[in-house]
Amino acid sequence: MGTRGKIRRDSKRRVLRAGESVRTDGKYQFKYYIEGKPYFVYNWKLEKTDKLPAGKKPCLSLREIEKQIGYDIETQADPLAKRMTVMQLVDRYLATKTGVKPSTLNNYAFVKNVLSNELISTKKICDVRTSDAKLFLIKLQNDGKGYSTVKTVRGVLRPAFQMAVDDDIINKNPFGFELSGVVVNDSVTREAITKDEMRKFLKFVHDDNCYSKYYEAVYIFFHTGLRVSEFCGLTIKDIDLERNLEVFENIAFIMAKHADPDNVPDSPDDFLEQFNTFSIYEILPQLIELWGLNVETQAESKKNIAKLTAR
Repeated sequence: MGTRGKIRRDSKRRVLRAGESVRTDGKYQFKYYIEGKPYFVYNWKLEKTDKLPAGKKPCLSLREIEKQIGYDIETQADPLAKRMTVMQLVDRYLATKTGVKPSTLNNYAFVKNVLSNELISTKKICDVRTSDAKLFLIKLQNDGKGYSTVKTVRGVLRPAFQMAVDDDIINKNPFGFELSGVVVNDSVTREAITKDEMRKFLKFVHDDNCYSKYYEAVYIFFHTGLRVSEFCGLTIKDIDLERNLEVFENIAFIMAKHADPDNVPDSPDDFLEQFNTFSIYEILPQLIELWGLNVETQAESKKNIAKLTAR
């Protein structure tokens, strides 16, 4: 009988299957093909019950690995993609995030910089277990990283590994756990200032020779919640005039109240009652007029201050 039809056995007289062989050093080998290209996996154990040579780390047996490879091929999963490193997976995930803000891109770059200094970045994604993920996040915090930093890093790794799950590259997301049970939330909650503190601050701005010119803007910040950049960039185009006039209504009321505090009602709702319908085209001229009055009042106030100073 020729070699092709010969039954091959290992040293324990076990029949070797197609693709299986024993190397000269006693290691078992399995050869398989993907799109005509050969690939190899090696192991000291043929079956799960085999004993490992002294000093070798515990691992899956060759036939358990064969079963995984066979499952991946049959389910059209890519067995080679499992060799992708964590950093390569993150790069692949971030490549799908288009049209994001510059600040978001900066966060992504920050996460990649953190990962580049960690051993997990070079680890194959198929070798990352849930315990590895937890220990990695714990290490970050022990190394001095804040809770927000750990949360940001995990905020990239979790969806990246979920993408690998959705692509049938891996079966489970190792970062799919609640963060609160792993690392300590040491972040400090910021407390808002009280109304009394707000009034004192506004009074200081209003009465100060230098900062009084910013009084209207600071007043609007407090009462609308607008950020400085939002306020500076606010235009009519940014406001949904059909469904959401709240910000504009608040600004209109605040500016009116500041320009004429004695005759303007104490609430935005009462202020808006004077208009039959709150039309942007109806109130805008009055708002511009009030703004002009504010500017004139401020200019007059500064002139008076200058006169008093000169004396």
